Amino acid sequence: MTAMPIYCARGLRISGLNSRRVRCRGRWRSLSDASNSANNYYGETLLLPSTPLPIRANASSRELDYQPIVCDELYERQKKERDNNPTFVLHDGPPYANGDLHMGHAMNKILKDIINRHKLLKGYKIDYIPGWDCHGLPIELKAMDDKASEKLSPEDLRRRAGDFAKATVEKQLHEFQRWGVMADWKNAYKTLDPEYEAAQLRVFLQMVQKGLIYRASKPVYWSPSSRTALAEAELEYVDDHISQSVYLSVDLIDSPTQIASSTPIKALIWTTTPWTLPANEAIAFGEDITYALVRGVPLKRGGIASDNFILAANLIDRVEEIFECKLAVQATFPGSYLSGASYSHFFDNRTCPIVTGPHVTDDDGTGLVHIAPAHGQEDFEIGRNLGLPVTKMVDEKGLFTSDAASGQLEGFDIHGEGSERVVRLLEESGNVVCERNYKHRYPYDWRTKKPVIQRATSQWFTNLNEIQAEALNALNSVKVIPEGGVSRMRSMLGTRTEWCISRQRNWGVPIPVFYDENDEPVLDPEAIERVIDKIQLYGSDCWWTMEVSGLVGEFSDKKLRKGTDTLDVWFDSGVSWASVVQERGLSFPSDMVLEGSDQHRGWFQSSLLTHVAANGGGAPYKSLVTHGFVLDEKNRKMSKSVGNVIYPSQLVDGSLPPSAPPPPSEEGGVPEGGVPKGGEGGKKRKKKKKAKKSAGIVKGIPTSLGADVLRLWVASSDYTQDVNIGPETISRASGQYRKIRNTLRFIIGCLNDWDCSFDFMSKDTIVVREKNENERKISLNLADRYMLHLQNAFNRDISDAYDRLAFSQAMSIVNHFINTKLSAFYLDTSKDRLYADGKLSDSRRAAQAILTLILENLVKALAPVVPHISQEIYHFTPKGVREGFLPCSLSDFESVFSHGWLRSDDRWTCAEVAGRMRVIERLADEVNKRLEVARKGSIVRSSLEAEVKILTDSEKFLSILLPLTTDRQLASLLRVSHVSISSLNDFVESSKKSHIEIGDQAALYSVSIASMEGEKCPRCWNWGELAEGKDVCVRCSNVLTDLGIDHTRGISTASEVPASYLEKAD
Repeated sequence: MTAMPIYCARGLRISGLNSRRVRCRGRWRSLSDASNSANNYYGETLLLPSTPLPIRANASSRELDYQPIVCDELYERQKKERDNNPTFVLHDGPPYANGDLHMGHAMNKILKDIINRHKLLKGYKIDYIPGWDCHGLPIELKAMDDKASEKLSPEDLRRRAGDFAKATVEKQLHEFQRWGVMADWKNAYKTLDPEYEAAQLRVFLQMVQKGLIYRASKPVYWSPSSRTALAEAELEYVDDHISQSVYLSVDLIDSPTQIASSTPIKALIWTTTPWTLPANEAIAFGEDITYALVRGVPLKRGGIASDNFILAANLIDRVEEIFECKLAVQATFPGSYLSGASYSHFFDNRTCPIVTGPHVTDDDGTGLVHIAPAHGQEDFEIGRNLGLPVTKMVDEKGLFTSDAASGQLEGFDIHGEGSERVVRLLEESGNVVCERNYKHRYPYDWRTKKPVIQRATSQWFTNLNEIQAEALNALNSVKVIPEGGVSRMRSMLGTRTEWCISRQRNWGVPIPVFYDENDEPVLDPEAIERVIDKIQLYGSDCWWTMEVSGLVGEFSDKKLRKGTDTLDVWFDSGVSWASVVQERGLSFPSDMVLEGSDQHRGWFQSSLLTHVAANGGGAPYKSLVTHGFVLDEKNRKMSKSVGNVIYPSQLVDGSLPPSAPPPPSEEGGVPEGGVPKGGEGGKKRKKKKKAKKSAGIVKGIPTSLGADVLRLWVASSDYTQDVNIGPETISRASGQYRKIRNTLRFIIGCLNDWDCSFDFMSKDTIVVREKNENERKISLNLADRYMLHLQNAFNRDISDAYDRLAFSQAMSIVNHFINTKLSAFYLDTSKDRLYADGKLSDSRRAAQAILTLILENLVKALAPVVPHISQEIYHFTPKGVREGFLPCSLSDFESVFSHGWLRSDDRWTCAEVAGRMRVIERLADEVNKRLEVARKGSIVRSSLEAEVKILTDSEKFLSILLPLTTDRQLASLLRVSHVSISSLNDFVESSKKSHIEIGDQAALYSVSIASMEGEKCPRCWNWGELAEGKDVCVRCSNVLTDLGIDHTRGISTASEVPASYLEKAD
């Protein structure tokens, strides 16, 4: 038979009868002692906390019970009922629909949700339409996941890419919902929707009509791995890229006449991109640089060159160090002497000019720079000014064409063997002086993580020179958090003169331009409008499936063909202010945008530029918020190869995405349910191998913690910088969650019989109306009034933190309030009256009234961050308590989110009460020190066995303490059974005197601890005199007398506790 649980007199549960020792009031007791306490029938008369809210959270499953009401139902209800309320629009920047969600997604979406929920509680109507970026290379690459896909027609590829994007959107949507993100999920936007694409092209048309769109052949960032042009925002820079650098000697044909030399003169040039040398058209010098003519340059094949070489004078030491030689300076001269000189090209011996280069410096290299107009913007500008040819020798795959070095390099990869062959050819001709590896910062394609090049191609551009000043001015009216982000964005905007908006891919929105027989573009507004109408009806696929006549009708007598370029995905997502906010009639400009800090160069910038370009000024958002990246606890990026990946789904419900590697087992070896290497069943098992460190998933991560723990981690992190996550941070968030839940559970347990209402008559008096409508005035004690003072301060500080979007500060305020003010102070000092005073006593009702206010404010303050547990607490809160919350702003909607923001009252703030409590807190610290000494000296075993004796000579101190002794307030505040105070007449000199500041005066006092005389009350466990002829203290005797329970000393039979006394409220 299962042992029945038993309870000690304080109502604390003791384990089954076959247990030998039990924990009771913080001490281990023998079973016989515990049984004696359990048999004490006075325990049944205590009003202990009671609630049906389960002890265990089981959040991963129980959250699902509350998710509908705090997410979809809440969003729809507030949209329906708040037409006349102020509106808050947080415009969602679309994430890519190309894979599994990671912690960066969680940080982003949860931050947005916290802001929306806070605004909703403050009475706003929330318009939050989530979206997805469904075009672009990442999705196209996912659609081309096999070799056969390389032969797909554009139409088939687009169909594959569209299906993949839609499936990914559906998967990500459900996970976002599981995180408790409240949004208009039914009407989420996707950049592949026909209405979105049409609105996007209308913005493009406006820019065309303003003359901001043009086509040019010039160098752009080109990704051979993606085979498309890239914008600056699509680059990431690798700091430790290794390039093959070479120093070359170049024969001068027309040497400067001002330089006398008996031997031939050569120019010494240096490059880190030898693959660009076949496209060389000039050498540039700096007019303000001093150059030197030197001898003693060693040859790579051995020996010393007899020729004189020209290089920048400031770089001689550096070159000597690299060449490991000593150069002899023959002469120095200004750079202007080189004007008009020429050299013999190192591949075909043609004569090429030496020209002025504004970008040339003597910081590195030789001060002489080779110019290839096809492979650099500055080179291109020099070439355009001088009429130099733009020699294109590299194709879209990054391979040399037949034009490179008379066909000797055709088909070779410029980043591989091609670059090496260039150097070997130049070495054979005697041009290479020195060759070495060079580590430097280099741009990579942010999607493929491979190097990019600059390559001259014909592309479509937006002229940013025309709108740069307006865009910078628009930022003046935008609130930026953190503030440093605006300077970063300004510096980027200030240096951009153009935006390459064309891409050479099939999966995207077409640039609606036609070309005639001479390959000249026909950029006609009427034709674009006709194409937009078709895309509005059929989607952008019609550009590939319909003929020109089907798209634009009888538009021109010329034979036209459709262009094959698509719009940059930053243009795609950047016009969402028009395609979503304006098209759907939301308040514009949007109140806020919030994305990762990398979007200063991405979506934030493209949104601003397209809006300024189309509408002529102003930003499409009022405030701009950025968050940092998510790193592990060692500040490393998350990587499967490193083995430090943590997925949001792991924490929430224990699941892993299909693409995730299996988590490592503790011992390595065989996964659960698997068959070990070496065979089945009875065959000898091989020794288990140690788990690989690079399994991808972090070991030791708690799982199935629910969404609220994930949300707590987000809110507790300082998102304005990079944030960390790992076993330690997750455990901290989980512990924080348990503390919050247990504290709130205790409070609603203490309010289980509350069916009253109350109002404040004054700062220290409330009027309580019981269920039977009896009304009485109740005075609040010092602890009650101090708690109200703290509550007002909490409300003020937490509101300020939320308003400033300082959520980590808000969570710190919550933690401090719960741990130090609520649990350690008010709840601890109020337990005695909540448990042992009469059910309807003034003291108990006063404490319960304060707890209703604390519960309302605390659960509302937490609701934006942890909506599931907040709703669960609200659900289990007694109806009488809920009815006392602020009036419902959403009719017939039982949710914590329907009662508005925090409840405050200026009357609660009282500096005088706070001052008195500071004195008591200082006194309590001194008492606790003395109690610890008394425990060690076996004077007392617990604080309730102690009598505290205080002696002081301060009238001010006495005026604070004496009023608190009449109803045991001071004893409760000090957590002891009795306090005796002696005034000046009894004060004696003592080595244990202390002092305390009271206003501008210092009061001397001393504290001593004595064992309390009298007996221990078996009901409340306080020590003192028992009521005459009774088993219990006077306070407990009065309660039991009112209940009609016989408690005469020596009576061992229990009277039945009246059912009405233990009755709970609804």
